Amino acid sequence: MRQFVSAQLANRWTQVTAEVERSRAALGVDEVHDLRVALRRYNEALRLFEPWTGRRYAKALRERMRPLRQTAGEVRDLDVAADLLRKAESAISLEARRAEAAAKLAEALAVEYEPPPAPLILTAEPAADVAKALLPKTAKAYFKTGSKLRGSDPPDDQLHAFRIDGKHFRYALEMFLPLYGPALERRIGSLRKIQGTLGDLNDCAVLGLMPEVREDEPLLSWLRERSEKKRREFREVWDSDFRSARTWMAYFRRWARVV
Repeated sequence: MRQFVSAQLANRWTQVTAEVERSRAALGVDEVHDLRVALRRYNEALRLFEPWTGRRYAKALRERMRPLRQTAGEVRDLDVAADLLRKAESAISLEARRAEAAAKLAEALAVEYEPPPAPLILTAEPAADVAKALLPKTAKAYFKTGSKLRGSDPPDDQLHAFRIDGKHFRYALEMFLPLYGPALERRIGSLRKIQGTLGDLNDCAVLGLMPEVREDEPLLSWLRERSEKKRREFREVWDSDFRSARTWMAYFRRWARVV
């Protein structure tokens, strides 16, 4: 795991620094989205590899990047809400709020982010062995929860929690991608589909909580209809792409290779 973890963390840090530079030049919708994704991937790498880097190392770097993650998240959430409002043909404007959040993000971007120190990884455990042990367990838990939610009519908060679980799962697969082949890309694609559907559902729930939206009954009705559509899509994608936990688990156990 020494070389593997170091390489994965370095790669994600490179992505972060590239997106920081890009966002310093412009804070458009695409720039903020890509910055937020890079920060999330780096944060997830620190979380996943904490057993090898040590808790103190991972916590220090996650805390260091927290202000940037939070401010980028605030702007991105407003961009998503604004896009939904446009789709609903609503007259509600979030421009002033977005400008204020973007100013805070610009302040966070002005900070100089020095490259993190290399982690001290004591174990020589092969990355393939870790993948074979970790990913089947993660898949089993994900399928168990997803199947339960698919067979019921869960509240939004449970679907949101499942979306977060799926995000952890997908980022883990992306990090172990060098150990597998094209078939893993297809599984990641399936997770992206279901994450996108659950993300759209959560966006509707979050927008519906805004004070100005809660008083707009036509908009609330539109959000309810869209939410029901996304719930149907969740069930359809689950039935299509997530029929067998055993198939996924067997793949993870068998096909990890030494790199």
